[in-house]
Amino acid sequence: MGKPIGPGNRPLTAPGTMSAPFHPTSVAVREGLALSATTHGQSVEPAVLLISGAEEPSARWPSALIDRLCQHVGAVVTYDQRDVGGSGSVAETYALDDLVDDALAVLDHVDSTAVHVVGRGMGGMISQLLALRHPTRVRSLTLLSTTAGVNEASEQPAPWLVDRMAERLFGDPPSTPIERVQAIVEQQQWFRGNRFDFDLDRELDAAAREVAASSWPPDHVPGHGRAVVDAEPRHAQLSELTTPTLIVHGTDDPVYPPSHAFVLHELIPNSDVELVEGLGHELPVGFVDQFVGLLETFIKKTESRPSA
Repeated sequence: MGKPIGPGNRPLTAPGTMSAPFHPTSVAVREGLALSATTHGQSVEPAVLLISGAEEPSARWPSALIDRLCQHVGAVVTYDQRDVGGSGSVAETYALDDLVDDALAVLDHVDSTAVHVVGRGMGGMISQLLALRHPTRVRSLTLLSTTAGVNEASEQPAPWLVDRMAERLFGDPPSTPIERVQAIVEQQQWFRGNRFDFDLDRELDAAAREVAASSWPPDHVPGHGRAVVDAEPRHAQLSELTTPTLIVHGTDDPVYPPSHAFVLHELIPNSDVELVEGLGHELPVGFVDQFVGLLETFIKKTESRPSA
């Protein structure tokens, strides 16, 4: 069994309280770059690939979500994007296109012909490009809290959030594990909506475990933000997307206001949109049951369609 290759070369730890069996491995993307990936559940089709948001290790996916998908859909594949968690990185600047290649490398490694892809935030952007470039590898697409890209017509993030993110960007990065934990939880508080409870003790504990398991030092800043900012908007391409798509978005998302979901819906021909009252730019435990219900219904509907 492989282990993740990163600066600390640490082995993976057990993912919380998951009941589904899990199988960690190391995915060689190119010379000098390997990603930490995990297959949850039995190796049965159809598999589900979860693609995390910017600067988020795969451990942020709620264990209840993974367990439910394993029980009702099939195996679930998660991985740490380059630059976070147990995955390595490269010295040079990389683009969103490179992160799409990483996702494809994970699919090739787990030997899955086609999967149901769920992408959140930046992971939703990667998912769009993966489906556009490799349509035979994506059975369905679920886009959570994401965007087609930002242009002059796009609704901007909440002004108060822009100010806080700018302060963080130009301030000193966390220098200790405790400061890193505090930064993670603070950002989660910024992103939350007004519907779901925020359990501060639980989030602090989860962030502490995340930092302890990471191969990276507390002051490490992944290149994800630059990859997102530098990426070209996908508006023109998305009209060519033929993959069945479910768009799930919160009414309280301060990063990508709800108009971004409706833009995606207008652009993607075979898409449905589900607006969730009170949800922010988050995936809280209290939303898992509703989200899994949406996923199960959508995936079953997709699987029941006759092949083209």
